[in-house]
Amino acid sequence: MIGIDIGYGDVKAVFEDGGEIKYIKFPNAIAYAREGIIGDLINEQEVEYQGIGYIVGEDALKSQEIFSTRSLDFLFEYSPLLIWMTIKKASKHFNRLCLGVPLAYYSRRDELKRKVERFVVSEEEFAFEEVEVRAQGQGVYLDYSLSLKGEIDEEKTSETLLVVDVGFNTIDVLAVVDGRPQREWSDMLENAGVCRICQELRGYLMREFSLDLSEQAIKDLVMKGSIRIYGAEKDLSVPLRSALKNYTSWLRQEIQSRWDGFLKGADRMIVAGGGSYYLEGLKDLYPDGFVHIPEKGEFSNARGFFKFLKAKIHS
Repeated sequence: MIGIDIGYGDVKAVFEDGGEIKYIKFPNAIAYAREGIIGDLINEQEVEYQGIGYIVGEDALKSQEIFSTRSLDFLFEYSPLLIWMTIKKASKHFNRLCLGVPLAYYSRRDELKRKVERFVVSEEEFAFEEVEVRAQGQGVYLDYSLSLKGEIDEEKTSETLLVVDVGFNTIDVLAVVDGRPQREWSDMLENAGVCRICQELRGYLMREFSLDLSEQAIKDLVMKGSIRIYGAEKDLSVPLRSALKNYTSWLRQEIQSRWDGFLKGADRMIVAGGGSYYLEGLKDLYPDGFVHIPEKGEFSNARGFFKFLKAKIHS
């Protein structure tokens, strides 16, 4: 069994192998395969899907044919390709899959389920005996309230929580009371995730170096904190520090303006997703222990999906 979180920025997966929990992460990047002699000389793994050649993952970041991942249509259309890449990286067969869909589009979960239950990539068929689709953010809650064996922590399921899942494009906010999601307090913020940090850095790169890069390439720079230009390493710590401070301040204000009424009665706020790495400063803005950022926070959804499948075995 495997839990996969297909984010707009990265694909994350959690599975078990030989009794050990394994983690996979690669950029959610897809490009059309190049044609001709030059393309043939480059060591890229081209795959065929629905009659078209693609490059997936890290190799796609270098291609001028890369296309945007920030749409639900992209998620639904290319999920099979990204699941294929995950399986290849895991070098393991899976028959049970749980993956997520943005909170606002949870009503379309059956459509995504049908899309990934059975598909063909490069003339190889992939099929799952069971596919579960959960809401992004719900995976974070499942990660918090379940053990790796799928056992329920009764104390945690009795808490009142606000889950803030900060992804690349979206922030999924899930309010939970006594283990049950509260629709009236749950929402999804679009164009509100790490992409805001990337946009600020992109503006800096344009002003300072006249350099226009894809969002996926800039996301990589946010992680690295530097860029090579004409062979020289350029430190990005100063503009990044400013962007992160601005983002943390903006997010705190957004949360306070929309969820302060709920938070005042909550036991804890859980901040997870890829953006959680940049939000340690949020802990200083609330009472000690109120903000919880899980270990390997960007894998929290995928790990929660994996635990959910484990829990189904025990139920």
